[in-house]
Amino acid sequence: MFYVRRTLAYTPAPAVVPMVVGSVVALALVGLLWLALCRQLVESEPRQVAASDSSRASFGFLHPSCAGGGGGERVLWCAVRALCSETRRLASDRPQNGSTPHSTIVAPRVWLYTARYRSSVAEIRAFLDVRLAEQFGAEAFTNAVQQVRLVPLYTAVLLEPRWYPYFTMLFQLLAGMPVAVEIMLRHASFLVTHLLSKCVSWFRKRYRTPLEDYRLPSIFIDTVGVPLALLCLKWWTCGRIRTGAYVHYPFVSNEMMSHEPRSTGSGSRKLRSVCRRGYYRAVVLPLYAACGAATDLVMANSSWTLKRMEQLWCGSGASSSRASCTGHHRRNIFLVYPPCGARRTHSSFPALERDAVRQRVVSIAQFRPEKRHETQLDCFVELLQRYPRETSQARLLMIGGARNHADRMRAERLLQRAVALTGPASSGGRIEVHVNASRIEIEEVLAGEFGCFLHTMEEEHFGISIVEAMSHGLLVIAHGSGGAALDILRPVSPDSPLGLVYRTRHELTECLADALFRLPVATLQSMQRRAYARAQREFSDEAFSERFLTAVASLCTKG
Repeated sequence: MFYVRRTLAYTPAPAVVPMVVGSVVALALVGLLWLALCRQLVESEPRQVAASDSSRASFGFLHPSCAGGGGGERVLWCAVRALCSETRRLASDRPQNGSTPHSTIVAPRVWLYTARYRSSVAEIRAFLDVRLAEQFGAEAFTNAVQQVRLVPLYTAVLLEPRWYPYFTMLFQLLAGMPVAVEIMLRHASFLVTHLLSKCVSWFRKRYRTPLEDYRLPSIFIDTVGVPLALLCLKWWTCGRIRTGAYVHYPFVSNEMMSHEPRSTGSGSRKLRSVCRRGYYRAVVLPLYAACGAATDLVMANSSWTLKRMEQLWCGSGASSSRASCTGHHRRNIFLVYPPCGARRTHSSFPALERDAVRQRVVSIAQFRPEKRHETQLDCFVELLQRYPRETSQARLLMIGGARNHADRMRAERLLQRAVALTGPASSGGRIEVHVNASRIEIEEVLAGEFGCFLHTMEEEHFGISIVEAMSHGLLVIAHGSGGAALDILRPVSPDSPLGLVYRTRHELTECLADALFRLPVATLQSMQRRAYARAQREFSDEAFSERFLTAVASLCTKG
């Protein structure tokens, strides 16, 4: 018997190690090329931009929803207008050798990175001009719209929460990275176009802008809440740009992490609550803290927001970046109240000596659960039932916006509840609910025959509607928490209140009674004058511009 010995052909093992090494080297080269490109796109050292050549200063605003009509958009356009239109001293160097040299930035270049509302920049500019005129008044920001350099971004849609049904906050944070990538690539394309203009005659005739106009801005400011984009831009440029953020509301708050599950809840609900808090603490908070460590300037819109940003970005909440916050970050947190309208030239107040005016109460707030419209209704109805003779002319008007079907149904249920509590008389004018009133209608209400303004949201970070009511001379009744108590209605002395504040439902009913018929008219008129003066002094567009430019000056003088 013969045995055939079969020899297997030797097949060498795949070159795994060389492939891995080659991939690592390729990635490293790509990373180095990317960093080199990013460095070439930076204008120059920030110190030189601010101090040595003021005409080269430039600012970039990241605000994709710049066509919205909210308070955030008013902050953006007031900031752009302050930089574009006002010729003033923006940065001052520290005194040296007894002298006080300073640098003045005159008409700096301002970039605005926005969503693609239209197909071309010219169409976007025309759309913004019309949209802002409708929201904030004719020609309020026309010059700013014409002077700003618009850069529409395809990746701006990734910032919308509708794309992320799960882990929404995390994915919204991470969406800042592709936005930053597109910003770099857009400026790279501008630079390539400029270089081609030197070689090709057709480009030379069409593009004659100086090279510096195509580079990245020396200062980036986020006004909508995309902190990871600032972090990426800061890292990719090796810290050669400066970053700032205007924070309306913290992206993540301690209230989210400290929320305890209900003791009566099921085991699965408690488990979800524990997992949610762990997700916030282990994933979202460290990433948000890292973004704060890369932000050179923080502007908070209220004392409530300021306190929480100090905890998150410069306190125990930012444990991963605490070392970075012990230096200039703690000093560069500024309180910059949002703009609530131009200073008013007239001071005609509602005539509170007339019961028909004094007992008319208006509330302006979106029909969201946290606005607590039910509390307004219940306390007002309780007041009518307890004091029927004194409140014979009392009236409550609730005006608010409805974002969706749920908000509209909430407003409808509110009106049905009013009818159930007070009878058919509520439909005759004692209690009214107006949904999605226009800005013109709201202005007419504030300037009309209403004497009191009611605000019932708890722990609101600011409260622009309160300031608008104060500017029109209305007597304000608000919850004693958040920005309403810490900023807007904070009296200079205990004996000079600016309005009436409450904590409980019983206190709210008593405040309504004080405002509608108890307190002397002279006392209420003194509150009117003090509140009006504070609104004009602290919360006007002009006051915002002054504070904003002072805060930005710290970026220009920082060594």
